[in-house]
Amino acid sequence: MSILKFGFGILLGSLPAFIQLPAQVPGGGRAVQVRPTAQQSVAQESRVALVIGNGAYAEAPLRNPVNDAQAMKRVLESSKFQVTLLTDVSKRQMENAIRDFGDRIRNGTVALFYFAGHGVQVKGVNYLIPVGAEIRREDEVPYQAVEAGLLLDKMDTAKNKLNIVILDACRNNPFARSWRSLGDKGLAQVKAPTGTMVAYSTGPGSIAADGSEEHGLYTQALLEEIKEPGLKLEEVFKKVREKVLEGSQGGQTPWESNSTVGDFYFHPINTIPARPSEAELETTYWEGIQTSQDAKEFKTFLERFPNGAHAAIARLKLKRLMTPAPSKAATLPAPPPNPPATANQSQQIQAKVVQPENETVYVTKTGKKFHRAGCPSLRYSAIAMKRWEAISKGYTPCKICNP
Repeated sequence: MSILKFGFGILLGSLPAFIQLPAQVPGGGRAVQVRPTAQQSVAQESRVALVIGNGAYAEAPLRNPVNDAQAMKRVLESSKFQVTLLTDVSKRQMENAIRDFGDRIRNGTVALFYFAGHGVQVKGVNYLIPVGAEIRREDEVPYQAVEAGLLLDKMDTAKNKLNIVILDACRNNPFARSWRSLGDKGLAQVKAPTGTMVAYSTGPGSIAADGSEEHGLYTQALLEEIKEPGLKLEEVFKKVREKVLEGSQGGQTPWESNSTVGDFYFHPINTIPARPSEAELETTYWEGIQTSQDAKEFKTFLERFPNGAHAAIARLKLKRLMTPAPSKAATLPAPPPNPPATANQSQQIQAKVVQPENETVYVTKTGKKFHRAGCPSLRYSAIAMKRWEAISKGYTPCKICNP
């Protein structure tokens, strides 16, 4: 894990570069919030970030950059920033993303660039190494890699209020074996333009390990500290440095070049909403289900708020919804049984005028005929329905009450 110099130092892991891509490529990462003022709130502020994680190198592949970049995207998005994520991308894809990024950032934007992967310095110029680069000699680097200056120029042209560059690229030189000259380990030092912070995962003359866990040591600490509300930008990186020094037993020392003005926060305290009380949560939940006819929703409500203010009425509603509705046959009173009709009565019934099709008639569960109310042959519980309905279901009229 040595780093080359050969007129070039190794920027591995500490290439200073500002890149921000607002559009969305295959991923994203971005963010830093400026402390809101009376004139400008966090919600009004434009924040853009570009996050790149390259690990699938043919020579010296890295296990953590893609994981690091994906996690960084999520954390930065929690700070209300638009995020673009690129993983395992080629030189052309990186350059296109940088170009689009430059078109998106303008005056007033807070811009952040994060890179995890390999980087090198050749003749004082820093380069980010894309996946697929075939570099056999030092003089091929400018044609196979992406110059960090391109990123810095885009940010400088945009005149942003704040630029943040985070470089976790201080790994070993992946092309060291094929280059004839080796120099001392080292990272290119870049002077941060006004309003800019450049953060490196380790200091000059050192390299950072890729890490044996899911994330590299530096990025893991950074992910934790960015989430902390109320920390100024400088405080975040101081805490990161403390954690990395402790975790590496003094073997890795992150450092920054900082020329920012004013106080900036990833999570301003006044933008973090207070957690609603249990009573407020219950009321909000209840208002969403109180007219529901789904018993499952009331069960879930009672599991979450068994002793809440609305628990009693929720139980009543649940009981009602769980009670099967009575059948229509059970709700209709059966006509009272009549004594057998006399011959005279049968003649009177038959003499009645046939009722219209919507006349109410009665059928039994076992019979095949329908009867009019008062029919002497209707002796059992009956189901009421319209005459036309009975006919459509195959019932035939009773000859006693339907002449």
